[in-house]
Amino acid sequence: MSAPARTADAERGFDDTIQLDQVTGRVAAATITNVSLVRQGCWPRPGLPVTEADLHQAQEVFLTGTASELVPAREIDSHHLEPRGCSAD
Repeated sequence: MSAPARTADAERGFDDTIQLDQVTGRVAAATITNVSLVRQGCWPRPGLPVTEADLHQAQEVFLTGTASELVPAREIDSHHLEPRGCSAD
């Protein structure tokens, strides 16, 4: 499923595709990266399930991977996200 989804969305101008588990509806991963998000100013604890609704309510969404490192998501289902960046403060 990853290769066809990535190809189809690349043709539409997207760099990657977030995929949902077809059984649970939870976020499985992106096609070539992992998905992380910021809610209420914090990264969720590892292992907590992430749903499609969580993606829409997130303040920021990031794709992470060995080759891509840390990349902010700019759009999810036509919902535009504005990455705010990190601060040492």
